[in-house]
Amino acid sequence: MQTRIILQNGELLRLDRHERYSVACESGEAWITISGVSRDIILHGKERAQLAPGVALIEGHGELQIIPAPPGWAYRLLLASARGLLTLARHLRRRPRVAAPICLTSDRTI
Repeated sequence: MQTRIILQNGELLRLDRHERYSVACESGEAWITISGVSRDIILHGKERAQLAPGVALIEGHGELQIIPAPPGWAYRLLLASARGLLTLARHLRRRPRVAAPICLTSDRTI
């Protein structure tokens, strides 16, 4: 889910994310300082930056969008497995069922 943020001139925003994400600067400017990274990222209108998980401080003015990264390989694998199981279930549901033969007469004596 994308989040739209409007920063007032000089406003400071702290992001603490547990997954990769992008910051898109729709208008204005944004200065991004990331914990553990020695240089800042400066975005101007219509620019975007990919950020790793962690804490980021964003200062500037204008409109920003915070965009989560697409799901990782483990999630895609889980999703593919679930789709495969649904396909198998549909196939089994469509398969005609053969009833066991019923014996109406018997030659056996009790």
